[in-house]
Amino acid sequence: MAFDLEKNDTKFVVAGGGTAGWLTALQIRQHFPDVDVTLIESSDIGVLGAGEGSVPQFIDILHDIRIPVSDLIKHADATIKNGVKLVDWNGRGKDDVFFSSFASIDPLDYVINTRPSYSLMSMSTLESIVNGKALGDINFNQQVCNGNKVKFVKDSRADKKSDPMSHFHQLGPYSVHFNAVKLAKYLKTVGIRRNIKVIDGIIKNINNDEEDYITSFDLEDGTNVPCHFVFDCTGFKRLIIGKHYNAEWKSYKEYLPVNKAMPFFLPLGEGSIPSYTEALAMKYGWMWKIPTQERFGCGYVYDSTLVSDEDAKKEIQEAVGREIEVTRTFSFEPGTYKTPWVKNCIAAGLSSGFVEPLEATSIHVCVISFCLFLAYIKGAVKRNEDCIKRFNQTMGYINNDTLNFLHFHYLTERTDTVFWKDFEKRTKCPDIIQDFKDNNKDPVHLLSRDCITNNLFPINLWLEIGAGVRFFNRQAVTETFESINTGSRKALYGINSKDLRARMKQAYAELEDHTAFINYIKSNK
Repeated sequence: MAFDLEKNDTKFVVAGGGTAGWLTALQIRQHFPDVDVTLIESSDIGVLGAGEGSVPQFIDILHDIRIPVSDLIKHADATIKNGVKLVDWNGRGKDDVFFSSFASIDPLDYVINTRPSYSLMSMSTLESIVNGKALGDINFNQQVCNGNKVKFVKDSRADKKSDPMSHFHQLGPYSVHFNAVKLAKYLKTVGIRRNIKVIDGIIKNINNDEEDYITSFDLEDGTNVPCHFVFDCTGFKRLIIGKHYNAEWKSYKEYLPVNKAMPFFLPLGEGSIPSYTEALAMKYGWMWKIPTQERFGCGYVYDSTLVSDEDAKKEIQEAVGREIEVTRTFSFEPGTYKTPWVKNCIAAGLSSGFVEPLEATSIHVCVISFCLFLAYIKGAVKRNEDCIKRFNQTMGYINNDTLNFLHFHYLTERTDTVFWKDFEKRTKCPDIIQDFKDNNKDPVHLLSRDCITNNLFPINLWLEIGAGVRFFNRQAVTETFESINTGSRKALYGINSKDLRARMKQAYAELEDHTAFINYIKSNK
């Protein structure tokens, strides 16, 4: 039965709380202010609380639902994230690092007119590979991370009575780290204030009509919750999309062997708070280290077929130099549902699938899925099957982009264990990466591909990771660089490259220290 989004008798139900559930409920309320929104969550089940990093699109969604970033800094221990620092991925020690940045310096959006089109940063990255140099001297974002700075400059003209974030001029995209449990609690407070109904209960039965559309939920306490449309945010339980609708699962385990995570916490320590997530390569996977204002949220993601939980814990303790407390682990199969939208239900967040924690892609995909829902809204209100099909196809493309990009991170020089030495033997190579290999690992081929230029992850990110893991053929890069850096373009590149470095130095000098920035935001009401 079709429904009218402008009538207050239209009922949306979000099954599950946490970050995904509350973001979804708040977006529904923002875009459809007249509908009835009910969120069902269970205090007995709680929040997973392991995913505490995000991407710049998360900031966009916060703006969309009218939640200032300053509120997260004040209520969810949020800190600024400028990217990911990858440590020891080539097995050369902890001083061997590279970065996955959110962006190059944004005020310098030069483009050199070639085909394919190369930005100044792409050209500079190619030149660094040719010369065997790290990217730090030409990557503004990396310099910001290394200095524990944030891409904010104090604005003397700002109205001091306004949101303290507006007291600064922003020099580029950023995201945040947060305490996942505190964030969920804060979003819930905002949701209740915005007339989102909350039911603390456990779903017992899901009731369908004759066409298999969900009509209501029966809870264990006898409550019946009617609905017109549902978002499944039940996390790894996948109560609706998986257990109720039995949607087909698309596994990625043959491409990505990590299948278990061991979360734990570390004290923050002295000094300025890092403005990046750290991803430290380990013997059988990698370890995340995410700074909030009070502690580091950490976790080892590993291949449980190669190492026991006991030995994984020992390896962590050797790496961090102290005893750790592990209260739980969780297993997962990398993959996604082929049809995250079935009938009148969309799975969002972990319910729709999970590749792995690297690059905070889970929250990224969750944000995108709601935007796509808005684009294909006729699939909900008119039950238009073509819109539902296109939504599912687009989500499939996005998940494949994610798989390809994350697999690319593992093509390193590290060989100290079976996990790294035999990675390419033990896993299947995605077609796009096999294509790169077949074309001499040449970045010109990489940059000219439609599947990269239209990719979820920007070209410069592929270049950064490829350079970091030493994937590219240096001779091919040299030939590419020399072929495009000629004549008038060479002169233009030389001028712009020199200007880039000068302006980066000037901009860096004006940036705020991360810890000082956090303290300023918290101290201003």
